[in-house]
Amino acid sequence: MLISLIVKKNNRGPDPLITIPEMMTIVVLFHQSDYRTFKYFYMYVQQNLYREFPRLLSYERFVTQMKNLFIPLFSYLLHIKGQVTGISFIDSSSIKVCHCKRISRNQVFKGLARRGKTTAGWFYGFKLHLIINDKGYISAKQAESLFSRGVQLITGLRAKMKQKLIPLMDKILLRKRSLIETVNDQLKNISQIEHTRHRSPANFLINLLAGLVAYMHQPKNPL
Repeated sequence: MLISLIVKKNNRGPDPLITIPEMMTIVVLFHQSDYRTFKYFYMYVQQNLYREFPRLLSYERFVTQMKNLFIPLFSYLLHIKGQVTGISFIDSSSIKVCHCKRISRNQVFKGLARRGKTTAGWFYGFKLHLIINDKGYISAKQAESLFSRGVQLITGLRAKMKQKLIPLMDKILLRKRSLIETVNDQLKNISQIEHTRHRSPANFLINLLAGLVAYMHQPKNPL
C-alpha cells in the first residue's frame, strides 16, 4: 500500500498539498497513455482530471518536485515485481539519452552516460539489464562461476564460442529468448522508458521507474 506523504517544501512558496501517491499516479498514467510528451499529458490532466486531482501544481513546479518520487516509485516497483519461478531470462537493452551527433553538446549526462554498442549500432546513454522468466547469454568463465554456486545458465552459440551439444530442453528454453526482446520493445514503445528530452539525471530515473511500473500494470503482458 502506498504511503500518503506530503511533497517536501521548497525554500520559497507555500507547501504543495498534492501527495506523493497522487504524483506517482500521474507519472505512471503518462506512461500508460498515448502522449509522447509529459507536458502535453499534464495539460490534459489539468483540463480533464481536476476532480481526481484537485490539488494540482503548475507544470513547472510539478516537474521540480518529481525528484521526490524516486524512493516511493522504487519501493513500489519492488512490491509488485514478479515471483521467482526457478527459471530466469536475462538480457540488456540500450537506453539512449541523446543522438550520437549531439554527444559533445550534451551536458545533462556528462560524466554519467557512456558510448556503447548493440546489434543495432552505437548509442550514447545507459544499459538496462532485465531479468524475467527467461535466460540470456554470459561468458564461459561467468557461467562456470555461477554453476559452482548452483546456478546453471543456458545460452545460444555465439561466434566466439566453441561448438557444443545442447540438450533438447535447453533448446526449447532458448526458443523463448524472444520473450524478453518483446518485453524490451514494449517498455520502449508503449511504456516510453526511452527518450532524449531529459533535463536532469533525477528525472531520467523517475521516467525509467514510472515506465517499469506502468508496464507491470498492463492488463496483458508477455510475462
